[in-house]
Amino acid sequence: MINYVSRKIVLIGVVGLFAVIIYYVIAPNITLFKNNSLEKRLLIETTSADKRPLSIDIGTTTIMVDLAVSVDERTRGLSGQTFLGENRGMLFIFDTPSYPAIWMKNMLFSIDIAWLDSNFNIIDMKKNVSPSTYPQSFQPTTLAKYVLEVDSGFFDSHNISIGSIATLSDSNPSL
Repeated sequence: MINYVSRKIVLIGVVGLFAVIIYYVIAPNITLFKNNSLEKRLLIETTSADKRPLSIDIGTTTIMVDLAVSVDERTRGLSGQTFLGENRGMLFIFDTPSYPAIWMKNMLFSIDIAWLDSNFNIIDMKKNVSPSTYPQSFQPTTLAKYVLEVDSGFFDSHNISIGSIATLSDSNPSL
């Protein structure tokens, strides 16, 4: 009887250990797989002459983003635009991780800014940045490869915060 109970306890322990391994090893890789898909899509979009908006998901929110890839596109950003549509934004793509500075030159409305690392994790944010802040610039506290700009208040109203992860939306055509 004791031998039977001992085997059951060992079996339960082994199953529990496998559950922990699956949770900590396999689950993060599923996110990385989705993010690699986003990175592949970004590579396709950045080399395409037809720069269509791209849909990304952050939590339960889908955002249609225009891409700012070239130096000129990143410098111009949203300058001169009078508004962003609902669930719209701009995703700035940098060649390598850095500390990209964002300013409000020629901006006509306030925005929320998020800096994302190479794995599309939001690593820093600045909310409700007003055009009146120009010429001040804003930078992340750690290396970032992407910057997302959306309407002011968007992050709070959609519960998007530091640690949120962007993934390729299912509404995008498959690769």
